[in-house]
Amino acid sequence: MEHNELEQHKRALDDQLRAAIDLLKAGHSAQMRELEARWLAAGAGAAAPEPAPEPAAPPPVRQPAGSLYDEVLSVLAELPEEFDKNDVLRLLGYTPNRISLFRVLQTLAVEGRVEMKTHGAGRTTNVFRKKHDGADPPEG
Repeated sequence: MEHNELEQHKRALDDQLRAAIDLLKAGHSAQMRELEARWLAAGAGAAAPEPAPEPAAPPPVRQPAGSLYDEVLSVLAELPEEFDKNDVLRLLGYTPNRISLFRVLQTLAVEGRVEMKTHGAGRTTNVFRKKHDGADPPEG
């Protein structure tokens, strides 16, 4: 990994941290407002109001351009010699946009890092094979 890649990963992680903190702060503020409203209602001799309905799930945090590529590239060594998108998703620990993941895998194929072994159809996923720089693939 080169220094600029390291810095790019650090920036992406910092952006994700800031977004997560913002979501936590917003949730905390809503809970505090509800608690204060219940306290005021109880202090005035009235029954506590019904809890507010759960807020809608926040929209997904948009990742910086290229971060999914970097994440997939970072787990490439951990993938089996032949893999599909489900193997990648398991190592990533989350499910990114389906088209974005497909584009990343296609980019890796164009770059010569992987090759498509079988083209999926319907419920069958594409199967990829890792390519090695002139070296034989490890026995396994």
